[in-house]
Amino acid sequence: MEKIDRKAVLEIARLAALDLSEAEAQSMGKDLTTIVGYFGKLGEIDTSCLPPTSHPLEASCRTRADDETLRDRLEEGAAPEGGFFITPIAIDPEG
Repeated sequence: MEKIDRKAVLEIARLAALDLSEAEAQSMGKDLTTIVGYFGKLGEIDTSCLPPTSHPLEASCRTRADDETLRDRLEEGAAPEGGFFITPIAIDPEG
């Protein structure tokens, strides 16, 4: 298992806008090394018998069937123009 060094911890802290003390950086390095180690252990699991898109629960698509087309929507619009809906101005450009 590769150890997360102080330089990497400080870079992660910088990206996360964290101001770590030296003790916190050292502790964080140990914690991150442990977490990365857990991911390494997951890589050791034999998943060759599982299909690539397997899911532990039966999942179904909750989307509705498309029963209307863009053309139907444009024909109902107030002023369809060039494939776009032209609508009245909702926000006063003058403020």
